[in-house]
This record gives sequence, C-alpha cells and structure tokens, in this order.
Amino acid sequence: MAEPRSYSPSDYFPRPAAERTLGESLASKRRLWTVLAPDLAGKRWLVEHLLGQQEGTRTLWLDARSIHGPGDAARQLATDTGHVLPRNITRTGDLSVFLETLLDRPTILVWRHVEAFEEPGRHERSQVRHAMREWSTASAYKSSFRLLRQAILTSKPRIEYYRNVSEATVTVPDLDAVEIERFASRLGVHLPGQHAERLHRAIGGHIYFLRLALRHRTPGLSIEDLCKKPLHPGGPFREMYARFKRWLDGVSREERAGTRRLLEYGVAPQGYFADELEQRGVFEGGRSGIRYGLFEAFLKEYHRL
Repeated sequence: MAEPRSYSPSDYFPRPAAERTLGESLASKRRLWTVLAPDLAGKRWLVEHLLGQQEGTRTLWLDARSIHGPGDAARQLATDTGHVLPRNITRTGDLSVFLETLLDRPTILVWRHVEAFEEPGRHERSQVRHAMREWSTASAYKSSFRLLRQAILTSKPRIEYYRNVSEATVTVPDLDAVEIERFASRLGVHLPGQHAERLHRAIGGHIYFLRLALRHRTPGLSIEDLCKKPLHPGGPFREMYARFKRWLDGVSREERAGTRRLLEYGVAPQGYFADELEQRGVFEGGRSGIRYGLFEAFLKEYHRL
C-alpha cells in the first residue's frame, strides 16, 4: 500500500473510542504502550491528533525501516530536534546518552513500522530494539528518563517482543455504517444511510479504503457501482489490487491455497503468513472469515471465483 500523506488537522476524522482509550494511556503516565491497526488504518493520524493536544510535551518520531543500528536512530533524533550529533554513534550506550541530552522536557518517542525490526538483519538492529525496553525501565534509576514515554505503532499484533514489554494496547476500530455516513459528509459526499451500509458491506470500515472510494473522480462511476463491483475497471482500487496480486504471486503455493480456504471456508492460515495477512487487514485474529469486503473482492478476482 502507498504511504499515507502527512497529518492534516482539518482532514482528521474523529475516532472517539480509540481517542478515549489512548487518552487514558496518556493520562495514566504509562511508559510504553502500543497502538494497533492494519496498514493505513489511521494509527499515525490518531497519535498525532492526540499528542498535538499535550501542552508542554515534545513528540519525537523514529521510523524502524531506516534504522539498521544505533547511529541511524541517533541521526533521526538529531534531525527531528535540530541537534548536532557530538560524534559518530555506534553503540546503544552512546545512543542512550545522546537521548538523555534531549530529555529537557516531557517527551513521547513514537516508533513507526517496528515490524522492520523482525526482518533478518545485522545484530546492530536488534540492539536498538532492546534499547527501547531499557529506556522504558530507565526511569527507575535515572531521573531524566522519567520525562520519557514511548508509543509503538504496529499492524502485527502477534509480535511477542512488543506484547511482552508494552504496558497497554490501543486498538484502532474500523468505522461502522453510521460513521461512514458522517465521514462521507465530512468529505462533501451525500451518502444516505442505506448506501453507507452497502458501502460498508462491499468495502469494509477501513478509513483509507473508504477515502479512496468516496473521493474517486471517475466519470460515470458512482458509489452504487463500487458497491456492486469494488474492482470496477474504472474504479480507485485496480492499482491496489495489482500490488496485492504481485505480493500474493510471490508467496508459496501452500500460502496461496490458504487464502482460498480463508475465502471459501473462513479458515485462517497459521504462522508467519497469518501475521502478514493480518498486518494487511485481510483478516482479524480471533475471528473467522475475511475482515474487509474489499479483500473478499480481491481474493475472488485472484482465485477466479
């Protein structure tokens, strides 16, 4: 999927349930918590919206995809704060010392794309991951680290490392039909309740998918058309399907067969591949069947059903 655009307060759509839960985590002063939702489901915008209301608190961001060792993390922090690195940083101890120099006020460090830490790589990458845990407990013996809290944004709920160190998990819920009607109105689209329900069944409550559907500008293609055929040749999801197909073409034959069983019988695959499907939002752990109607249309197209 494409990288979402930068946060825009005027375009932000309120998510009361998730805001309330995350707000409770902020108020409780937890040192480390997780925000969980599929790719592009609004994790970053939710966090930016709420953290923007925290007066006197600085927010720093670390993107794990670009971190291959302590030096990369230090450079991201330096860029975010406008500081100059005092020296080349190669050890997590030096990274911790540099971070401590930045803690002159309450600070929330937000980790994005932490799934990258699970990919095969150099030992230095795992060192940064372990530093995250050390920083969450450092307040017990370093007063400056009492000013630090951390949030993990992830789309993989079964990454055991983060489940073990996180003090709370905030799950970003999908939009229901009533919220879809309000969301459409926010985008300037009149969508009566029955059409919102049909769109919810056809595509699902994923906010990015809905934004694409409601903002498409294909002449002669209506929301009604998309409800009947989400993969309409002139619709907004053909390119997304092409990327999904390329990804599915690259997995094993048994894994592809697993997606067909999921489609036909609601039986979810197991193991690493299940994590990949859940990260993308194809299904949701603990439930049977496909999570979003759009992915049902994708898999029907792929398997020619």
